[in-house]
Parts: sequence; C-alpha cells; structure tokens
Amino acid sequence: MVDPIRINGFFSSFDTEAVITRLTEARNIRVQRLDIHRARADVRGELIGDLASRLSSLLTRVNGLTTGFSVTGRTAAVTGTAISAAASPSATIGPFTVAVTKLATGTKSLGSAITAALDSVSPMSKSNFGTSPTNGTFTVGSTGGGSATIKVGPSTANAVALLSASNFSTAVTNGAFTLATATGGSATLTVDTATQSLNDLVTAINGTAIGVTASITNDANGRANILSHTSTQGAITVGAVADTSNFLTATNLTGSTGTTTRASSSAVSTQMSLSEVITGINAAGVGVTASIQNDTNGRANILSLTAATNVVLGNASDTSNFLSAANVLASPAGTTRASTLAVARINPNAKMVDAAFFGGPPAAG
Repeated sequence: MVDPIRINGFFSSFDTEAVITRLTEARNIRVQRLDIHRARADVRGELIGDLASRLSSLLTRVNGLTTGFSVTGRTAAVTGTAISAAASPSATIGPFTVAVTKLATGTKSLGSAITAALDSVSPMSKSNFGTSPTNGTFTVGSTGGGSATIKVGPSTANAVALLSASNFSTAVTNGAFTLATATGGSATLTVDTATQSLNDLVTAINGTAIGVTASITNDANGRANILSHTSTQGAITVGAVADTSNFLTATNLTGSTGTTTRASSSAVSTQMSLSEVITGINAAGVGVTASIQNDTNGRANILSLTAATNVVLGNASDTSNFLSAANVLASPAGTTRASTLAVARINPNAKMVDAAFFGGPPAAG
C-alpha cells in the first residue's frame, strides 16, 4: 500500500489526506442536493400524472350519473300478461294498476271507390268502361213487347267528315296511293286529310279512267263501313312501292281478296259508342227505354233500362259481353233494370279514404 502524501513542517499532527477528503465531500454536497431535487421532481411528475388519470376517471363517472339510466333513471316491473311498460326518468314512483277488459283489434276503413263518368260518344273500347264491351250480339226485351238482338260492332263510317276528324280505326296519313286494273292502266290519287273526306276520295277514285267504281257498303251488322271496288277492266291491283299514304292500309284493302272486286277485309271505322247502342235499344220496338243515369256521386255511369212490363235481358245465344260490362245482369227482375255498379272505371284522380285504427284503448283503473 502506498503511503499517503504528507506535508511535514506545519504541525506534527496535521493530516493532509483527511483535509482533502473533507474538502471533496464538501464540494459534492451541491451535486447530491441537485440529485435529490431531480428525484423529487420525478416523483412529483409521476404523482401529477396519476392524479390527472384519476380525475379523468372521476369525470367520466360523474357524467354517467347525468344519464337517464343512472341514479336519475326509472325502471318498470310488470306482473301479469297482455301488457308491457317502460318508465321515463320523470315517471312518478309508485305502483299502478291497469285492468285490461278487452284487447284492441286492428280495423281498416276503406272509402267507396269513386268512378269517372262514361264517355258515351267515344268508341266503347275507349270510353273508360271498367270492362270493355266486346263485339257481338246481346238480347234485350220485355215480357209484353218481345225481344230483340242488338249488334255491337264497328260503327257507321263518318264519310262526310274530314279524314283528320273521321272515325277511322287507323288514322289516314297524307300522301298518295295507287290503284290499277289489268287493261285500264293505273292511277295515282293524292290524299290530304285536312281538306278531303272519305266521300271525296270515293269520288276521286270513280273519276279515274281505269275502269274502277268505288262505294261504301254495309258490314255484316248492316252498317256502312266497308270500302268496295269493282272493275270493268279486269283484275284490280291495290298499292305500289312508291305509295306515300297509308289510305289503302287504313281502309283494310291491302288484305282484301278478289279479282274484279276488292273490298275492305274488315270495317274501316272504330267500335260503336254507348250512345249508338242506346239508340239501337230504344229503336228495337220491344218497349224498352235505355238511358244513362248518374250514380250517387253525380257521375253519369249507370245504364238504366225501363219498360211497362218486366225487362228481360240476355240469352244463351249472346256473343257480346255488353250486358255484363254494363253491370245490369245482376239487377233484380222488374220494370226497371239498372247497373248494380257504376259502369265506368275508377277515376285515377279520385281520392280514396284508407284509414287504419284500433278498436279502442284499454280501460285504465
């Protein structure tokens, strides 16, 4: 071991090593104090962080106390059946008794269907019938006046009206069409729907020099709505590639058959109107008078048939559904038979009352 350094000559008992040690320890006191301050600061930081975490947790719990499901909330307990209950935070505390004397039943009230008025002058296929009448025949009569067969089908062609306002099933277009005969040559005729009628075109055809005579003849129901052609110059040819008017198609001549005679394969006109059917019934001579009456909503869509004796409707040979479409077959026998339901379809603009409600709330005690 190395001997400590000693400085002699001052005092014989002076310990220089101890002095240095003490001086060093004195100098280190400041460092130690700083370490202590730093350690205390670290502890304070940890304590503050822990306090902040605890305060946050406390705040969360305090906020939870303000909801309706905490100390301010209410619960409801139910004994028995057929009822359930829930309590709001403001509900009064205490017992309550509910006596259920009758369970409510679902009820629905539907307002009466409101129909439109019939369009008695348009073709029945377009006059807003609930069920469209079909072509064919139906029977009407009275016990004192006999019976008659009424024919439903195409109406009489309106030959004097301008083609643009006529009752053609297919609207005629402007342009030209061609007719020809085997030995008489061909003719091109011009169509102007704004200035010509069907009669005008019949006259124009008869004025050609190809040997063709045109006329308006009756269909199977006795109504003039067939355009017929006869030739004195051999077979008739209808139409050409250069045609620009659909007149021959609209008059159903393109599907016609024959050689020196060509006629419309079907009527050129639309289905007859309700007014025409009523006119036919009233003119049948069987003592039955037909008319259109108002329903309970004031709309003209009830077909009424009256006679001095009982009105008789329909038989097994009928081929048109007119009587059923007019809702008169179910009417009771008598001198007056009328539509049991409105004939017209439902008015799409009518307002329906459709309310759903309960039979009544249960009684409380």
